[in-house]
Amino acid sequence: MDLNKETENFFKGLLEQAGIKYKDDEFEKGIENIVEWFPVIYQDRWWDHSFLYPILRKKLELMEKNFRLHGCHVNNEKDAFKMKKCVLLLDRLINDAYIDYKNERGWAPKIRFSLNKEDEMIEQDLDLLFKTLRKHIRTWWD
Repeated sequence: MDLNKETENFFKGLLEQAGIKYKDDEFEKGIENIVEWFPVIYQDRWWDHSFLYPILRKKLELMEKNFRLHGCHVNNEKDAFKMKKCVLLLDRLINDAYIDYKNERGWAPKIRFSLNKEDEMIEQDLDLLFKTLRKHIRTWWD
């Protein structure tokens, strides 16, 4: 019994059940993708935006890395930099730590101000993230 053949047949069956056509030359890369994405997908939930950010972050992180390592177009470094900027913005949004509330004294008015400031900062990060994506995403191909 060939274990590799048995494993391959198992995955072929899974792919067929998912409606994906099996291709010999893409099988290994597909498995690498499953391993790479598993932690992100495993933690995903449908609940709200906070679960969308890590998925977008992972995709941009992989694109940025590969544009730097394997990019062959003239602006691949500039494009990788823009992707990195988006990843950093997503990190801020994911961590959701814009204001340090531990240092708040005389809390009521300051908390209200801090919450408004925090909302402003979040909106600025969202605006910059989606403005960058809107402007450049269709040119990020290699």
